[in-house]
Amino acid sequence: MKFYIAVLISFICLKMSHAQVTGAPAATQSTSAPAAAVSTILNTATPVPPITQPSSAIPSATPSTAPTISQPPVVPVPTAGKYEEYQSICRTNDYDTVAFFSDQLKEQRINLIKDRIVKNPKMISYQLRLFKELADQKKMQELQAAANDLKTKKLSGPDQRMADAIMAFAKKDKKSARDNLNAILAENPKNIDALKLLAEVYISDKNYFESASIFFDLRKITNKNHDASLCESYILHGHYAEAENYCFAEIARNKNPFASIFLGVASREQKKFKEAKKYFKNSLKTKDTEMGHVCLGEMFELEKNYEEASASFEKALTVVPKSDRARVALAWSFFKNGKRSEAAEQFLKACTLNSKLVVEIRKALKILLNEKSESIASYSQILQKCEGL
Repeated sequence: MKFYIAVLISFICLKMSHAQVTGAPAATQSTSAPAAAVSTILNTATPVPPITQPSSAIPSATPSTAPTISQPPVVPVPTAGKYEEYQSICRTNDYDTVAFFSDQLKEQRINLIKDRIVKNPKMISYQLRLFKELADQKKMQELQAAANDLKTKKLSGPDQRMADAIMAFAKKDKKSARDNLNAILAENPKNIDALKLLAEVYISDKNYFESASIFFDLRKITNKNHDASLCESYILHGHYAEAENYCFAEIARNKNPFASIFLGVASREQKKFKEAKKYFKNSLKTKDTEMGHVCLGEMFELEKNYEEASASFEKALTVVPKSDRARVALAWSFFKNGKRSEAAEQFLKACTLNSKLVVEIRKALKILLNEKSESIASYSQILQKCEGL
């Protein structure tokens, strides 16, 4: 009897799970399109539950000291900081990266490495550097061609593992990337390229304890400070006080705008809103960045200053036109300011950049339904278009 009850419960759970993950079928154009589209907005994403305080696993250190190289203790992967409780879109630097550089700058970077390869054709390190650059630029076809070329080079074991790790990470196979990098480091714990890439993998997994541990090791090996990376990892791990030493040192030494931005993130997470705003503005005095403008725009939006918020998000899009977070933020700032037509246009552009953002249109449509707005029909049509992408 217990067996049949267990089977029945499993079947019910399976059906519920299937109902949650199955998307609405693509809508067809017809006179009943708005009604059909409205039916798809029910049961959208559930609220994010409160996130627990991060652990204090990372050892405290000042910029002038560095711990000896050692295997970090095994700890649970830390949760993200409190900022995500507010569903903030401004916490990590996802867009001021090589992948979003201008085509001209990307080409210049590639040509520079190719010139070095021509001058030093036997230097495998340059060829691996080109391989990593192609991966960073997300040029997958060229990356695959380069991988085939590397196979003809008869690489050493560590070099082949490095190439395999770069390719695996580019394909989002993080386990394979970690396995290859750990194999390299088992033979040579001071392999700088392997350590740097492993830190990237951990950051992509939001495992900031491990990334900080690696940057400490790199400080010892390279005699370089790595303050920018430690500033970022500490703050994203929720260790704000420890992060300040590294952030301020990086600002003083290199005038790094991202050190100011992450100090702003830390202040925002601690509800020090005026201080956060100051840091974001200071970062933009150093350099225009997508993240700086988005973070500042979000502060304006929290103040319900939607005109300034929209202006900030528009500036972010001038820096990185393909930033889907800036685009959807602009849509919401228009929406909350009563500019529903302008918002609709931005929502459509946002889901064109990232089809997963269709959920944002569903949220907007729910609000319109509650308001019994005249914009329901037009938003329903946009929802259909986005679901068909």
